[in-house]
Amino acid sequence: MNSLPYMEKIVKGAFLVLFSMVFGKLFSYLYVILVAVNLGSHDYGLLSLGLAILSFLSAFSLLGLDEGILRFIPFYKGKNDQNLMKTTLLTSLKTVINSSLFLAVFIIVFSDFISDKIFDEYELTKVIFFMAIVLPFNTLSQLFLVSFRAFQKPEFEVLFKELIEKSLRLIITLILIAVGFKLTGALLGFVLSIIIVFFLSLITFNKKIFNIFSKEIVEKENKRELLNYSLPLMLKNFMWFIIAWTDLLMIGYFSTTSNVGIYNVALPTSTLIIVPIYGIMYLFMPIISELYGKNNIEQINDIYKKVSKYSLLLTIPIFLVIFLLSKDLILTFFGNEYLAAALPLTILSPGYLFFSLSDISMNMLSVRKKTKTIFFIISIFALSNVILNYFLIPKYNIIGAAIATSSSFLIGAVLMILTSFYYSKLHPFMFKYIKILISLLLTLIFTAIIKNQIQFFPLINLIFFTIMIIIVYLSLIYFLKILEKDDLELFKEMKQKILRRLK
Repeated sequence: MNSLPYMEKIVKGAFLVLFSMVFGKLFSYLYVILVAVNLGSHDYGLLSLGLAILSFLSAFSLLGLDEGILRFIPFYKGKNDQNLMKTTLLTSLKTVINSSLFLAVFIIVFSDFISDKIFDEYELTKVIFFMAIVLPFNTLSQLFLVSFRAFQKPEFEVLFKELIEKSLRLIITLILIAVGFKLTGALLGFVLSIIIVFFLSLITFNKKIFNIFSKEIVEKENKRELLNYSLPLMLKNFMWFIIAWTDLLMIGYFSTTSNVGIYNVALPTSTLIIVPIYGIMYLFMPIISELYGKNNIEQINDIYKKVSKYSLLLTIPIFLVIFLLSKDLILTFFGNEYLAAALPLTILSPGYLFFSLSDISMNMLSVRKKTKTIFFIISIFALSNVILNYFLIPKYNIIGAAIATSSSFLIGAVLMILTSFYYSKLHPFMFKYIKILISLLLTLIFTAIIKNQIQFFPLINLIFFTIMIIIVYLSLIYFLKILEKDDLELFKEMKQKILRRLK
């Protein structure tokens, strides 16, 4: 069977999402550079701890209802049951308002204890207060954003989350820092951008997607069913929180706030590696689900192989730049104060490369409804992260945190890939893709040898060797004939469609 139409959907959708995500990631990274450079490692560390605390509270406040909306809204939409659609939305909103307000008050009451007793940092009290204020807006905003996707309008989610919120955060923070505010300016920029996006999402959703306040639509009872489905998924969200934020929180506990700030320069830089995979995965899951429902296993296998190939091809050059030029990246964008982040960044980059590849396998397990298996693997992933950080941070500080996180990513990725292979007999390392790995190794070795012989200023190094990596890598792709005939046909077809639209 021909999988070209489905691959066109994935490539086209991935291109649009990737375009938005690249700009969103750019705004987000510029915000990190802005606050890290202007606040210094100590105050930036305070902000980083505050963001970790907000993420922790949000995971609990949502109670898994974001997953519930994604499950029940499309189901009721398919049945054209507007009453239950309204009930699902309002029940979720009311529940999350109550849970987020409760946790906001709770965290304010115990802010002094958290600041002084846990992190030994009394200035953290101010940061926690700001996070408590924004918590209800943040969780409600997440519900509306996921509701856009549930109604098959992901363009609004991407617009508000990636472009508007992150650009507003950058602009507001830049203005406030320019007029003399430092940590307060960064906090206000973060808080105000979330509040603005919440109101924009609420108004847009109500006017263009679904009027949740319409008196003509009467609510029905489905609260128990919704909560029974959603609450167990809260544990999955909590596990992802552990994976994402454990290293920062444990550095804050075992080490200094300045080291938190230094490490949180390496962390967002390393996540640049997984940007391409998110663009591709955005449409991979629904298309694979559709094919699985039709029992088109042959097409699923074909698409899986192509998506694995494109994911590898796109992530490798980003990985190489970060892995080989970590010191130049840190010095160019953050300065000497954050130079200690270079080695953790190098250590983190292989972990994120493996993690990006395992995401495809996790989606294949989701399609086969192996949710318990996924949760079990994520739990091992999270537990290994906590254990390794607990033993390595006291001894090796932020380098220990990077080793722990990268190792746990490798453990999680291997488990996810092997489990997916057990059920589907597919994995992202097909023999024919050995050429891609050869191109990675040859580019890495060649660039490392030249870099060892030639050195410029950090910015010149970054530009010169990035260009070299791209040229060598693309040349190897061409000479090793990694792109096959059907790949070129797909790209040619997509190019023609884009040009026709432009005309």
